[in-house]
Amino acid sequence: MMHRELLSKDFWLELPEPLLRRLQTLNRRLLPHEIDALIEQLCAWRPLGLRQLSTALNRSPVYLQNTALKRLLSQKRLLFLYPEEPNHPRQAYQTPSAHIASSDSSNFAIGIND
Repeated sequence: MMHRELLSKDFWLELPEPLLRRLQTLNRRLLPHEIDALIEQLCAWRPLGLRQLSTALNRSPVYLQNTALKRLLSQKRLLFLYPEEPNHPRQAYQTPSAHIASSDSSNFAIGIND
């Protein structure tokens, strides 16, 4: 499946401790509301792309895109970083509160715009 080593060491070092602990103890069976909550917490921390989420959560990108991400987007619990271009090559997901914060800070999407 996914290999957690595919994420940079910086990702794991910068990840808030409670999220890091939760991801380290992640078990294979999660209820939909549990995976949704984890995705929201990760995307509130910083905008993350599909591959980053799938690697961090050890889930297939297709599975995440067709289930949790689709559900969270339709419920407006997640937003696209590039809403005008859903297929943008650097598309990422963020929470509505992170979107508001990004309007206040031009450096919020570090690593997305390079």
